[in-house]
Amino acid sequence: MSGANGSTGKPERRLLVTGASGFVGRHVCRKAIGAWQVLGLCRSRTEPIPGTARQSLDLTDLPAMAGIFSDFKPDAVIHLAAMSGLGACQSDPAFSCKINVDVSRRIAELCAEARIPCVFSSTDIVFDGSSAPYSETDPVSPVNVYGEHKALAETAMLSAFPEVSVCRLSLVFGMEGGWIRPDGRAMSDGAALKLFVDEYRTPIRAGRVVEGLFLALEKSPGILHLSGGERVSRYDFGHMIAEMHTLKKAHIVACRQTDVDLGAPRPADVSLNIDKARALGFKSWSLREELRALLC
Repeated sequence: MSGANGSTGKPERRLLVTGASGFVGRHVCRKAIGAWQVLGLCRSRTEPIPGTARQSLDLTDLPAMAGIFSDFKPDAVIHLAAMSGLGACQSDPAFSCKINVDVSRRIAELCAEARIPCVFSSTDIVFDGSSAPYSETDPVSPVNVYGEHKALAETAMLSAFPEVSVCRLSLVFGMEGGWIRPDGRAMSDGAALKLFVDEYRTPIRAGRVVEGLFLALEKSPGILHLSGGERVSRYDFGHMIAEMHTLKKAHIVACRQTDVDLGAPRPADVSLNIDKARALGFKSWSLREELRALLC
């Protein structure tokens, strides 16, 4: 996928990453260093990403986005930027559609025009949670605006450019600011942390997600599920985090989705089947192994 430039020592291939300042985006940029020249697009954050050129851009400015493609001339795109807050999307569906659907469609069109590979990060929330585990061929059935718009974005991107790789991700965890995300910092001070006993996911470590995204870039146009191989409730996962990372003050309180005002409906069980990814060479460890890897 890349090669060294004999005169400058810089990689020849250029990777454009949207949402580069986000949790997964920063992991993608770090993984790409040395193999790609990376341009990371972000809306407002200004923290540097070592080895990555960064540019602030309002992605809804579609002519400006086209200008990025013209100037940078990427060889591949990983599109991670999204409006992902379920409550925010539910309360402002027009803006959610603009960010999550319209921008994604335009990026696919630009990739089609340039004939370059594109990976898009979608979500397990495109499913309603009633018949897990879900495979890539199962029909989508979102229960909230965010899931609806991600499902629409999948269709729009694949219609504009069938070579797009749509990667549906589950709950992503990893280290951020010295704490495990999600929930680690909240557990550290002993304050009560409510976690659902009736919401099930197949969590995946951020580093593993990145491996899967680059695997999809190389091998898998179409829809691909990237998650861990272990189904777990948010409550049990929280206890696992506290145990593995010796957060002795953690005060985890069991609750149900109906006990909390979530701002948007949430599916109960969106665990994913990853047989297709495994057949491509994607590896998944047990949750305990993945959590242990964060300590190394």
